[in-house]
Amino acid sequence: MRKTFLIAAALLGGAFVGQGQFATVYVTPPTAGCNGVWAVQVTSVYCTPSSPYTFTMEPSGCVQLDNWGQDMGNFLIPLCAVPCSLTVTTADGAICSGSTSDTPIGIEEAQRTHVQINVQNGNIEMVSNVPLPRQQLRVIDISGRIQRTELLSAGQRWSIPAPSTPGVYLIIIEGGDNTIVRRFAIGSDH
Repeated sequence: MRKTFLIAAALLGGAFVGQGQFATVYVTPPTAGCNGVWAVQVTSVYCTPSSPYTFTMEPSGCVQLDNWGQDMGNFLIPLCAVPCSLTVTTADGAICSGSTSDTPIGIEEAQRTHVQINVQNGNIEMVSNVPLPRQQLRVIDISGRIQRTELLSAGQRWSIPAPSTPGVYLIIIEGGDNTIVRRFAIGSDH
C-alpha cells in the first residue's frame, strides 16, 4: 500500500504531498452506541480540495463516516468510541489526521448546558449554548400527553414544527447525563 502511494505521488508529476493536523474543537464521549460528538474545524479535515478522499480510522468503527452535521464551521462527527484517530488522504496525496486525545482539557466540565426556546412562524427554534451530541426530544402538553417525539441530530441549533393547538407545553431534551426541561406557550394567534 505504501509503495502504491509513493508511486502515485511520483506519477502526479512531483505533486506536493503535505500533512496537516485536524483542529479539534471539543469531544463529547459516547454514552450509548455512536451518540458521542467529535467537533473538528471543517477546513482542517480536508487539507486540499482534491477529491476523492480516503478515510482511515483507528480503532476501526470509532467514528461514523456518514451523518456528519455541520455547525459554525465545524464538522460534528458521530463518535462511537474514545480514543479515536482519523486520517484523511486526498486525491493529490495530502494527509490530514487527528485524534480525540487532541481535545482541550476540561472544556466540558467548565460548561453548563442551557437551551433557549423561541416559538415563531409555526416552529419551535432551539439554541444550545454548547454543542450537544444526538438528543431525544419530547414535547408534552400541560396534561402530560406526548405531542411529539424526535431524535435531534448533534449540534447547537434545531427547529421543529410547533403544536397547532394553543396552550402551555414542556420540551424535554435528554441525552447522556443531560436532561433539559423548558416551558413554552402557544398563543391563539399562532
